[in-house]
Amino acid sequence: PTVKGEKPRVVVLGTGWAGSRLMKDLDTTGYDVVCVSPRNHMVFTPLLASTCVGTLEFRSVAEPLARIQPAVSRSPGSYFLLARCTAVDPDAHTIDCETVTEGEKDTLKPWKFKVSYDKLVFGCGAEASTFGIRGVTEHATFLREVHDAQEIRRKLLLNLMLSDVPGISEGEKRRLLHCVVVGGGPTGVEFSGELSDFIIRDVKERYSHVKDYVHVTLIEVFVVDFLI
Repeated sequence: PTVKGEKPRVVVLGTGWAGSRLMKDLDTTGYDVVCVSPRNHMVFTPLLASTCVGTLEFRSVAEPLARIQPAVSRSPGSYFLLARCTAVDPDAHTIDCETVTEGEKDTLKPWKFKVSYDKLVFGCGAEASTFGIRGVTEHATFLREVHDAQEIRRKLLLNLMLSDVPGISEGEKRRLLHCVVVGGGPTGVEFSGELSDFIIRDVKERYSHVKDYVHVTLIEVFVVDFLI
């Protein structure tokens, strides 16, 4: 794809832990770097649960890619492209991409284009596992991105305020304030702990009329091996 005299182009798919770390350490005097990702920042996921209840602000857990690797916004041959990779052609050394607009109607319609590469790095991550629990994909909010945490925080505060409206039945208050966390791994346990602290420290003080209706349920699937 690149001709003699040009710097080789490294295309990185994803701005997660792997992709961001590689781009941070990449010597841009010897390579051009092109990043293709649906987000322009890296998320420090261990602290993401803290943003759901206001312990941390969202900007504290998101690092812009341009700060991690300044070349993508300064170097003539390096770019960040807000898009998803849809196919790879290893023979032609190209990838097919499509822009990400997240449902915006007044911006650019999904635009397809190709990017050539000399070296291609996959750092796209993986899909969240539901362990086959029915209804999770359709009805739950996954906690993987900043916009997920924003949605959880918005819904939590909205339900607290709605449950304080006169005339709401006790049954409806319990339904609005029943938080179900699916998954007892690091994310689920951390979020449950943050939620518990939020209830003890903030809800009991600011929403004293409905504090006794708040309930948290943690659902976990255990797999146990028995040796006989």
